Amino acid sequence: MKNKKIVSMIVMFSIFINIISGLHIDAQAENTENSETYLWDFSKYTDKITTTKTGFTEKYDGLTIAIADNGDDSISTGGVYWRGGTSSGESTTRYISYTPTKNGTLSATGKLNATGGRWGISTFLNVGTFVAASSTTSTSSSTVSMDCTAGTTYYIFTKAKSATVASVKYTETAESPTTAPTDEPDTTDPPRENIFENGKAVFSFGSGNVEGSISVKGGQYSETAKYGFTDGSGLSISDNSISSASDYTFNVLVENGNYNVTIDTTADKISYEKVPNISADVKRTTNEKTFTAVVCDGVLDITIPGGASISGLTVEKAEAKAANAQPALYAIGDSTVNTDENNSYTWGKCIDAKYVTLPDNIGSFVNCGYAGTDSAKYYNDGYLDRVLLNICPGDYVTVNMGINKNKVSNESGAYKTLIKDYFCKGIIERGGIPIILTATARGPVDTADGREYSKAYSNGVFHCDRSYKYDNSLYDDAHNSDLRAVASELNLEVIEVGAWCDNYFNSLTQADAEAARFKNVLELVQSWYPDHNHYKQALGEKIASYITSEVATRISASKNSIRQVREKILLLMCQAIWQQ
Repeated sequence: MKNKKIVSMIVMFSIFINIISGLHIDAQAENTENSETYLWDFSKYTDKITTTKTGFTEKYDGLTIAIADNGDDSISTGGVYWRGGTSSGESTTRYISYTPTKNGTLSATGKLNATGGRWGISTFLNVGTFVAASSTTSTSSSTVSMDCTAGTTYYIFTKAKSATVASVKYTETAESPTTAPTDEPDTTDPPRENIFENGKAVFSFGSGNVEGSISVKGGQYSETAKYGFTDGSGLSISDNSISSASDYTFNVLVENGNYNVTIDTTADKISYEKVPNISADVKRTTNEKTFTAVVCDGVLDITIPGGASISGLTVEKAEAKAANAQPALYAIGDSTVNTDENNSYTWGKCIDAKYVTLPDNIGSFVNCGYAGTDSAKYYNDGYLDRVLLNICPGDYVTVNMGINKNKVSNESGAYKTLIKDYFCKGIIERGGIPIILTATARGPVDTADGREYSKAYSNGVFHCDRSYKYDNSLYDDAHNSDLRAVASELNLEVIEVGAWCDNYFNSLTQADAEAARFKNVLELVQSWYPDHNHYKQALGEKIASYITSEVATRISASKNSIRQVREKILLLMCQAIWQQ
């Protein structure tokens, strides 16, 4: 009884606010013991509103009404009147929309004013085909309805022909009454607060229902809904599938991690995990119906090409990996990490060939450098996936990428976002430890097209670190500044490879050059570079030894830190026991 009084007071206050605001329609709430029904009755109008050139959009107690700028569309005691439909050339979309806060059923009563059209309810405007159960072609007064999910916006509109909507009603799903606890087991389905059950989410698509799955009928994605389409304009919904003439994307809210995906689609190829809000087109593609997706932005997105349909989707969290007895070392990079072409032999290759022995506290080495890649191409070609799918908790990953730019159009503008949010955070979220490497030193050798990189050596001093600006026309820091910024923002260790190279070159003496049968130190260093980007085995071994020793030092420091914390905890526990 008390609840009914509170609801009545709320409704009366809403009516009072509407009156003093000059509104002409009331949302009437009807309260039952476990649910509520809201009714918007347009016969309550006292004044007719007809649109001007600017059209008209207004909100009434959660209901939004839009009519076009044609001078005929109106809101009156007869209802919301639309001249023609959304495809009749109107410059403003016409609709009634509602976003419920609880699950329920939305109903609308109205009619077509001429034959040959259809009006109804959809989760998208300009939907290609209405679901038959939630639309009608009748020119007599009819009621259409659609089951609704909290947080999703639903639209009432007409296509092709004039229509009038006389009233709108929303009935919330009744909540089960509270019962006293018993010793009997609870056999009711739990609320779908989490769409994953036992680590798996199964979706079916279309107007029908498939037992044991989440039925997707075209709803729009939101964090509240946890799944849905990004933009369903033009969706066609059949009993057992959804399709569109243009590309369309389905999203599932997930925790960052690795997911086994099985999709039932007529598409030969799909794309997934597109990186949003960056300048470059960065996404994964596959022609497989079963694959593992690496998610780093909290949403698993799958894009189906226009003309193809989707009828089913299963998403399952991949099995967690256990830590290795000794951490593995992975290397992310380009050809400065992994190439043996054109007389080059870079540092990763030297480890692969066992020309350099790993320190005792590094269990293995995995060379994930790929020549000719930039940050976007590395992602698009699946190389980052290979790292994030295989690393185990406690493994270390060196991260460097930067001598190649814009292999994918506009990659440079997306570089920092990719390295920070997808490369480094992706490693961290899977239990790995990323270490930033600055680029290997540029070779002091001139190029056939006249670039004088030999200027990096002047007055007996080498400045081959790419961060050093010895010539504005040749300066390119290979994203070293971005890499250092990412390290600072994520509190990561940095190994300054370019600076180490300069220090090593400058430590060489005339005696070293003559021992290697060169006239001077410059000629000795130049002999290690077949071009200005790549280097030979002699230097590759030195760089590999330096990097692995630096990583090993950090592994030891980390273990000592953990040991010190454990010893301190043990000491405090002993002191507490002694004081009792």
